[in-house]
Amino acid sequence: MRIPEALLVELLAAAGIYLEYDHPFWYATDARLGAPLAQGSDAGYVARAALAAVRARLDQVEAHAPGIERALGDARD
Repeated sequence: MRIPEALLVELLAAAGIYLEYDHPFWYATDARLGAPLAQGSDAGYVARAALAAVRARLDQVEAHAPGIERALGDARD
């Protein structure tokens, strides 16, 4: 599945990664600190791992959503 480039940039930024191309390499940079993380094919691995971590966290939140909704409902009562 291909996703639009702008969406990929937003997803990576949400994961804390900037992925940039400067001939001849790709570079992964920490979005918060501006610190270099990796270059070349390693930059792709870093980006993929960051997105996988965000996805895993979203899956955890989704799994706990019913309990969170109940707790919020109880707090409102």
